[in-house]
Amino acid sequence: MPNFKLQIPNAHFHKHWHDSSAHAGRIVTWHNQAARKHRRRENRLAKAIKNFPRPVNGLLRPVVHCQTIRYNMKKRAGKGFTLEELKEAKVNRREARSIGIAVDFRRKNRSEGSLRENVARLSEYKANLIVFPKKSNRKKPQSGDSSKDACSKAEQVIGDVMPIVKPKPTIVPYKITQVFTTRDLHATIKLECVLQSKSLLSYVCFRVTSCFCETSYLSLCSSTTSNLTPKHLILQADKDKKVFYTLRVCQSDAKLVGKREAAKKKAAEAAVEQKKTAV
Repeated sequence: MPNFKLQIPNAHFHKHWHDSSAHAGRIVTWHNQAARKHRRRENRLAKAIKNFPRPVNGLLRPVVHCQTIRYNMKKRAGKGFTLEELKEAKVNRREARSIGIAVDFRRKNRSEGSLRENVARLSEYKANLIVFPKKSNRKKPQSGDSSKDACSKAEQVIGDVMPIVKPKPTIVPYKITQVFTTRDLHATIKLECVLQSKSLLSYVCFRVTSCFCETSYLSLCSSTTSNLTPKHLILQADKDKKVFYTLRVCQSDAKLVGKREAAKKKAAEAAVEQKKTAV
């Protein structure tokens, strides 16, 4: 039996196709989708023919880092090259756009790495650049123009000019030998992480002040004749020892000492209370 206390379902699922003022805009059709697709394709072809032999997608763009700390490790195409980059690549800033190079007068170089990367990008572009003469009926090419053979072999670039390709990480496979099965790999990885981190100095100080430090390690670190770095010294001293296990034991012992002292103090207080109650 239905519950007659609720509202009676009276949904309107019929489409209002008629053009009345009450139902205007209810139905949206898209019958011209295929025609617009064809029109966009024809426009792209007409633009490529008009811009020949220049690239279809426009000017050469620099490589820049994305904004904010969340995306600044990623690279993308920027608006244009800076004046400093053009100067380092020996490109005239007034002639840059005429040879297909975008220029951004507002952007500044904040690091030496990005400057070198974009300068190398410009140098590679200049090496593969073919400059057509302004007038085709010239008998002698001017300075900067390419030869007739190079102009005849030129092909139009379809797509981005020198696209930015993200390098894919490569995984090198190897066979598992007896060395990997006999060593404590977990302790080795932890030790390498500690050595490569910024807390190398604190790690050395902890090793020197810990109760497990030996005189051989101190003499090795204090030797001035050795040409090894601190990292190599630690690896040489701890070659036959389980350093990570030693650090763990030291930490656990420190915790146990605190717990034992607290337990002794609590037992002493309980004994004093028992004597008071006995009296």
